[in-house]
Amino acid sequence: MKSNVLEEARKNTTSSHEANVESTKAEANSKHDQVLEQEKQRLTLELKRSLAQTVEHTKGAIDANNQKHQEQLALEQAKLMQVKAGFEKYKAETEEKLNQAAVQNLSLQDSIDDLQEKLDLCRAHRNNPACGDPWGMDSPACMLRAKDPSAQISNDIM
Repeated sequence: MKSNVLEEARKNTTSSHEANVESTKAEANSKHDQVLEQEKQRLTLELKRSLAQTVEHTKGAIDANNQKHQEQLALEQAKLMQVKAGFEKYKAETEEKLNQAAVQNLSLQDSIDDLQEKLDLCRAHRNNPACGDPWGMDSPACMLRAKDPSAQISNDIM
């Protein structure tokens, strides 16, 4: 009987010990889960702060970069406007010079035409035997004959 009692005591002790071990395990697991949850919350909060800081830093860098590009764009547009204004001025000056050259060309062409007409008259007069003096262009009759060699004009009428 003693062995039964001992056996029963051992069973009770083992059972009590196992219950204590299970209770301790459950408590340890619960505390471990709490620590893990707290650490997870701490890390999540730290990550959110870091992410917010990174986002703000990135936004600042983007804004600074955009500002820099806007300033460069403004400078390039100003340069382009200067070049365009210079080109328009050059274009207007060139057009004015071309117009002046065209006017001068017309005037010169008129002068050339007048001189050619006089030269033709001189040639006609020089080659006209009715004119006594081949170089005397004073006679209006010679001038008329030079223009129209078939004209029957006497020097007396003129």
